[in-house]
Amino acid sequence: MCAPTYICTASQVTTAVTVLPDKLNTLEDSLADETDVKHYSFIAVRGQDVLIHAGVTKGGPLTLEYSRNENWVNIPWGEPFAVSGLEPSQAVQVRISKTLSGPFVVGDTYDLKLGSAPYYADSHVQGDAGELPSYWATTQAYRVLNWSVRLKDSTGNPLEGGTATLKLNKGADEDSFDLVTDGTGHAAGAIQLDGCHGQLKSDPFWTSSGKYRNKWEVEYNRGYWLIQVKGKDASGVGGRRVPNVSFAQICYQRMLRN
Repeated sequence: MCAPTYICTASQVTTAVTVLPDKLNTLEDSLADETDVKHYSFIAVRGQDVLIHAGVTKGGPLTLEYSRNENWVNIPWGEPFAVSGLEPSQAVQVRISKTLSGPFVVGDTYDLKLGSAPYYADSHVQGDAGELPSYWATTQAYRVLNWSVRLKDSTGNPLEGGTATLKLNKGADEDSFDLVTDGTGHAAGAIQLDGCHGQLKSDPFWTSSGKYRNKWEVEYNRGYWLIQVKGKDASGVGGRRVPNVSFAQICYQRMLRN
């Protein structure tokens, strides 16, 4: 839970500070009035990198600033920002206020991510067509695609609260699916695939089960998948070096001979 504490400024005005736990925290908050300033604090227990990312606002423009050594620095709203080179147990302070030139409306809200910066550790993606030979793509599925991911912080510690996104193209448009990691840094899910009409047809192929051999052909669509870590560009599976992993959805399987 977030814990409010209090600090005194040079003018001895008491300011409430929300101290956030050791994970990647996602908050939705609001300013009480046009003079309100919200303060947040995150302690990098292991000296890990810290992510600051202010997202969607429902209202007027706001100002985001951070401090690590009592000097406040502006961060562009909407852009992920990582603080590195921290000492163990060093605090990163963040404050949000109304932009002087902008309007203020009571009830306006904003989103803020603040805490351990996420890094990709590993993942596993597997379809329900594992008995078929991998002729058409690295990953193949009929109607279910299972996936899991592990995230860590910059010290290798499991990261809670990180969001991983699997982007899946089944041959046309790209769809996105999110998972949020638990206290072990792990998250898993199953994507249910709609039925499809295959645009491609395979060459005939054989499968064996004990003493039985069967000849088949399949109709399928070919696309790709990739995994990205929210707040980290070109991270996860897919990125600057290998943009994606090939994927085929099997739409129809026909037995030709047994």
